[in-house]
Amino acid sequence: MNNKQKRICPKCNYLGSQQDNVCPNCGISLISLCPRCKAPIRVAFAKFCYRCGVQFSKTVDNQNNGLRHTGSLTRNPALTAKERPENNQEEK
Repeated sequence: MNNKQKRICPKCNYLGSQQDNVCPNCGISLISLCPRCKAPIRVAFAKFCYRCGVQFSKTVDNQNNGLRHTGSLTRNPALTAKERPENNQEEK
């Protein structure tokens, strides 16, 4: 298996096959249904539904078997170094 055929499990970070339906390391199901159109989705690998285009969260949502509907990630810009909480602690 070459690197293009390997994917990382969203729960345990196991490097497995793109064809896996279940993570061989932690057992999480890697197949679920799109919350919008119910198309079968490979949870660990999909960022968007191939059928309706809904965007999936990068974090695993155990209640929804790994899928979570999210808005556009571009609406949530990354914090700059100055804005991060660990950099805003007052000095004593």
